Amino acid sequence: MKKTLLILSLLINGSVWAQTGTWTNSSSIWGYNLGKGDGTLGKNVKGDEVHHVSTSGSKAAFLPTPPSGSVMISSVTGTPSFTLMGSGDAAGLKINGSSNNGSAVKFAGYDIQNATQVVNMSFTLDLDKTSATKENWYFVLGRTAALFNQPKMGLAINRTGTSSNTSIFACFRLIMDPTKPDNMRFQVRTHSDLADEVGWTGTNANVFKKGSSHKVEIFCNNSSAVQNYNMGGKENSLDARSYHIWVNGKQVGGIYAGNGMPAKRNIDAFLMMSRDASMTGETADNAAAITIKNVKLNYSAVK
Repeated sequence: MKKTLLILSLLINGSVWAQTGTWTNSSSIWGYNLGKGDGTLGKNVKGDEVHHVSTSGSKAAFLPTPPSGSVMISSVTGTPSFTLMGSGDAAGLKINGSSNNGSAVKFAGYDIQNATQVVNMSFTLDLDKTSATKENWYFVLGRTAALFNQPKMGLAINRTGTSSNTSIFACFRLIMDPTKPDNMRFQVRTHSDLADEVGWTGTNANVFKKGSSHKVEIFCNNSSAVQNYNMGGKENSLDARSYHIWVNGKQVGGIYAGNGMPAKRNIDAFLMMSRDASMTGETADNAAAITIKNVKLNYSAVK
């Protein structure tokens, strides 16, 4: 009877699908506490030309200090906002996108110490159900470069020629589909190290839903050998120079090829970014919003 009650409790609270995958050769963990609360700028910042960095071992700005490296929020134009919410496991960062087309709004971490070529990034993503009629969000893993630590450095959406191309290993985006305003279309970025063009594959609009919470896990292997990890009690193999994406305990798509980041380089940076978002009718109201919680990077020793 007690066992049945425990299983029911886990299902109700979402803890079954919230279990985080682990590598066979686990090495180090970078866990970020958004509820730590040691920033000096309060719980909300808003406006253009925002650029606040909190670095391990130094006095925090807006975001709490990370266990290593630096974390950043930034904006360019369009009056976006960042709000720290909650405490403990429920703590999160709410981001309202820019109302200016193409203007980047960033939450990033970089220069993470003890990074390896093999990492699993996990986080909880809450997609706000708002009045936005245009909404794009990008999620990137790679190596520290201007894309991750400079506010005005853009992401190459459909062409090469900028320095961000060789800093990206894994990337997916969520785009609002006007015909299905409560669902976000999921697409994965494709870019080989020799290609001239950047592409996006997939049109899945059944995974990410507005008004819902999603546990996301991205398993990346930039090494030259197969790496193994356990997810949901099952061992999985991940080929060299590739990555898997899981949402709420289910794998999305198949195996994705690593982008233009050179092989055997450590993955020590992440980025969550709004671009081309928050337009509603003729008046920009910064409606598009997400909340990020429980950010963790779990590294593996390379075999």
